[in-house]
Amino acid sequence: MDLVTDKNFNSRYDCIVVWNHGFNFLEDILSELRRTNNIEIVLIHHHSCRSMKKLVRNIYSYDYAPLAHLKSKIKYLNHLRPEAFFIFIKNIKPNIDYYGHGKFRHIESNVIRQFKEKIRALYNPKDIAGNLSHNHVIHATDNESQTDSILKLIGYKDGIRTLKNEYEILSNPYHIKEPKKFSIKKIGFESLLCKNAIGKNNVHIIPLRDSVQFQSITNIDIYKTYIQKHRGKVLKDDYSSKKYLSMIKDFKYLNKTNPINFITGKNYKGKYLIQDGLHRAALELNSGRSSIMACIHE
Repeated sequence: MDLVTDKNFNSRYDCIVVWNHGFNFLEDILSELRRTNNIEIVLIHHHSCRSMKKLVRNIYSYDYAPLAHLKSKIKYLNHLRPEAFFIFIKNIKPNIDYYGHGKFRHIESNVIRQFKEKIRALYNPKDIAGNLSHNHVIHATDNESQTDSILKLIGYKDGIRTLKNEYEILSNPYHIKEPKKFSIKKIGFESLLCKNAIGKNNVHIIPLRDSVQFQSITNIDIYKTYIQKHRGKVLKDDYSSKKYLSMIKDFKYLNKTNPINFITGKNYKGKYLIQDGLHRAALELNSGRSSIMACIHE
């Protein structure tokens, strides 16, 4: 398979699958990932389907071991609700090694292996005797080819390419492609619009002042509820109330260490629609300023 290479040739993309019986621990699992060195959460996707059995069979068909050898090990999954959270990460220093014997010998990232073992030890259900069961709350990829296949399985037809931004000038997230032309402008806050999640899979466009991000500055519980409701559906980037609280307490826009990290936007019906940097824009608005320097895609 011809996968896209990363500029850091040692890095790769992996996927952590959180099964339904691990949903109650999702925030803890995400927090643990954020604490793991050289790991960057890139995409969080909630996937539901009609058949859990089919989903499990498809995911484990990419495993190093034949499905027949895994049947007893993963039988419990077929009784869960047919849904899962897929957390795609950039594994910057994977620390590759070989595991297994004979035809089951394969490479794994020690970083992912250690993370997987830690989460299972913490959150796997216990059996009647109080012993930790093998009904694992998470599954993880062994290589980037599996990550590519899982992305395609859940609807990202470009696979790994979905997660990679090939451009260097602007520090945009993967889902915002760099334009052929852009300009840096001072924009009044009254001209700034943004998107907020509404309903199951929809967004609405509203003034920045009406956004959840702005309202949450004085009431973080609004933000917590918003993230929990829409995570992995409309909200697929890595958002957390803890990170936002940290920004609120100590925020400086375009400081010396990051002088070109502009919010980005595009023209929209005579105003400007924020594409990236909604939280930063909300904090600047809250500071009492009347305008903000922004990178406008044209």
